[in-house]
Amino acid sequence: MSTKPLVLGLSLVLALGVSLALASTTTNAPGSACVAVNGTLLTTGYGTVENDTATAVVALCPTDRIISPAVSTTLSATVWVVDESSTASVCCTVISAYPGGNAITSAPACTSLPGKSGNVSVLSVSQITDTKSFSSFFVSCTLPATEGNSASQILTYRTVQD
Repeated sequence: MSTKPLVLGLSLVLALGVSLALASTTTNAPGSACVAVNGTLLTTGYGTVENDTATAVVALCPTDRIISPAVSTTLSATVWVVDESSTASVCCTVISAYPGGNAITSAPACTSLPGKSGNVSVLSVSQITDTKSFSSFFVSCTLPATEGNSASQILTYRTVQD
């Protein structure tokens, strides 16, 4: 009885398992998936959210953490926003929050001042690493206060996990 087919078969399974474990998972979510940590957010048409209040609002945007076939340990994000403030930037971070109260937070990615252009800005949020399998992953953005009839918005966000 030859063991060659068995060895080849196991090699193939191991190779596929390694490639599955190393593959990135990229997901998109609408801004309307975000919830206000302080204050309120207005959900607008097409799944965006905006801050239509006189104070800055922090939005917490969840992402499903990949746990199978392997636990993802890194998170980065791209966030599409509109900054309608002439005095403050829209800033976003990625966060891994452990149930015990600890959190790992990336450096902020912010729009440049002055805002109030009405144009879409794309913020690239740097990667964090967390090996604790019970942590939850989030994108967090601070939306400045409304100026006149113009409100800063989160249009959509994309996360990448490895």
